[in-house]
Amino acid sequence: MGAASDSYWPVTPGNSWTYRDATSMGVSNFTLTMTGTTRSINDKTYYACSSLKNGINLVSYIYETAHTYALRDTLDALGCALELQMCDDAQKAGYIWTMQPTDNGMIESVPTQTLNQVISTDGTLTANGQNYAHVIHTQVELQYDEGKGFETVCTYDFFLAKGIGMIELDTRSGRAVIESETLTDYSVK
Repeated sequence: MGAASDSYWPVTPGNSWTYRDATSMGVSNFTLTMTGTTRSINDKTYYACSSLKNGINLVSYIYETAHTYALRDTLDALGCALELQMCDDAQKAGYIWTMQPTDNGMIESVPTQTLNQVISTDGTLTANGQNYAHVIHTQVELQYDEGKGFETVCTYDFFLAKGIGMIELDTRSGRAVIESETLTDYSVK
């Protein structure tokens, strides 16, 4: 385990996190590494991170500024980039907000939003046998409006530890967990 910083997702080049990725297809590991590259998207600066996941080279982007942390990934199957706000460390538990997770507010021509809620702040979590303090738990519901109002299609539970980064991400469809990413090792400069 590496040193810590004051951020909930330290974006220093070379920082890395290794996760145990459990899905219905099995269990694998992947390492996410900050590349040192930045990219401007919609007038915001994102920090690039790379990983090799299930044999595919992926580039994701982390947005970190003014207490807000977001993860942006391109979803080839849906033909768009999806951005999920992982936390706002200036807010207290119970804080709720909505946001547009795609550049045009649509996925496959369907209006889309996220309903975000800070579940807890400054908590603790044990993940993979390791105890973490100063954990923020944020729940993000991806919602579609197919003519009956916005309805949740997928729920993401992000757990971020101050000075470390994301320690767990659980993705659910309905009540079933379809993917769980749990931190097994990290190096933060």
